[in-house]
Amino acid sequence: MKKSRKKLVIEESNYLKTLENKLLDVDIKTEFSKAAEWSYYRSESYRTLEYWLHWGQIGISFVISALGAIETLQGNWLGIVIIIISLISPVLTGIKSKHKSLENWRRYRDELEDLKSLTRKYLYEIEPFKPNDSASNKKLYLLLLDNIITKETSGWQTMREKNEQVQYNSNE
Repeated sequence: MKKSRKKLVIEESNYLKTLENKLLDVDIKTEFSKAAEWSYYRSESYRTLEYWLHWGQIGISFVISALGAIETLQGNWLGIVIIIISLISPVLTGIKSKHKSLENWRRYRDELEDLKSLTRKYLYEIEPFKPNDSASNKKLYLLLLDNIITKETSGWQTMREKNEQVQYNSNE
């Protein structure tokens, strides 16, 4: 049985809280909480943006087709309405392209899954964490958590540099 999007969001949120509550060390709990909250918020924001832009494009295309059919039956004033509405679809496409909402959603979603995996390994002392060695496990967890966050940050840096290069080349 397929679950509704709302139920999936609630389950994900509850799962993150469960993981957070299992973390006993305050520093690790704080770092996990901040990273997970950021990744979760960003992934959901981009998923929502992608959803509404997608359905907006479909709706506009439908309206244009319907008005085109009516226009042939009615008269010329409807042609102007069709032109105005047909301009909205490329604008939505441009917004989708500019924000790369689906690509960004996937990136934040991957980061969140990496955070959850790392935290499960830490909690249950699975490789690379050592059983009964909480001091070194804490250091390793914070290092690996920092690597996940740095990977996301460097992804943004690379994307920004590519965009600046494209803009520089187009200005020449």
